[in-house]
Amino acid sequence: MKAIRIHEHGGPVQLAIDDIAEPGAPGVGEVKVKVEAMALNHLNLWVLNGMPHIKQDLPFIMGSDAAGEVVEVGQGVDSVVVGDRVILCPIEFDPTSPEALAGEHSMGKGFRMRGEHVNGFDSEYTLVKEYAVRKIADTVSYPDAAAYGVIFLTAWRMLASRARILPGETVLIHGIGGGVSIAALKIANLMGARVIVTSGQKWKIDAAERAGAVAGINYKTEDVAARCYELTGKQGVDVVVDSVGGSTWPISVKTVKPGGRIVTCGATAGNDPPADLVRIFWKQITIMGSTMGNMREFTQVVELLNQGKLAAPIDKVFKIEEVRFAYEHLKGEDQFGKVVLEWS
Repeated sequence: MKAIRIHEHGGPVQLAIDDIAEPGAPGVGEVKVKVEAMALNHLNLWVLNGMPHIKQDLPFIMGSDAAGEVVEVGQGVDSVVVGDRVILCPIEFDPTSPEALAGEHSMGKGFRMRGEHVNGFDSEYTLVKEYAVRKIADTVSYPDAAAYGVIFLTAWRMLASRARILPGETVLIHGIGGGVSIAALKIANLMGARVIVTSGQKWKIDAAERAGAVAGINYKTEDVAARCYELTGKQGVDVVVDSVGGSTWPISVKTVKPGGRIVTCGATAGNDPPADLVRIFWKQITIMGSTMGNMREFTQVVELLNQGKLAAPIDKVFKIEEVRFAYEHLKGEDQFGKVVLEWS
């Protein structure tokens, strides 16, 4: 079978379409899936370039988002059958860990990600644990499902489980245009919140407003904190969704209202900004970290996908032979939504 692999770290030129052995029969509690579509995340770029704190065994199969058809099931599998159309979750965990037993699968010692810590989904066939497979409705295409998983699970945990946003609250989302930020916008809208977004590109702000944001702020030409106070009657926002870090962090701390919440899932612009402790304790801000999600949350977001209540916007679909162009497109940050790869 074919697989997208890297043999060394670097730019998109390192991506190769290799012929490798197809995985054998699934073991106990495993499912074999014929992968039909895959999606890229910024995580792919970090893995491609090399991550100082995580070492991949090379050659390494890329990819953390995929959807396809069940072709074989292992002993004990009863939630799916051959022929089912499914979405895959990249989470693996130690089911005996205290965290997993408590239902917090992304917090346990054995937590790891396909496509980051171990080989990913970007191959024609893959084996996956039964707990990480969910059926998708016939109305959901494979590209739509592949584009959905990581970003909506991440954003759902941030907003529904961690920040617990309420109808009528105002949410500030930094850096609209990326997958997680768009998913957060859609989820916040679904939950009845008012959403303000930021971007350095007007066309992305316009797209976000068409998607339901009440306002957009160009951080290159406007004072984000001052504009947020203007938009909230000088109250500040209830919740900040910050997956950017770096220069956005002081803005987040300054903009959130007294007693408000900041939830963070990433630090693409820097992981060590000034903490601004005085504002944090004086305003009594709650700061929450969030990583991926658990299996209960994955079930919840897939149900919303199947019901047609949430969907991932797809920016562009590439054929597998165009994988290097797909990564270059992702690097350019001129997309609004997900970049998808298809085998056929």
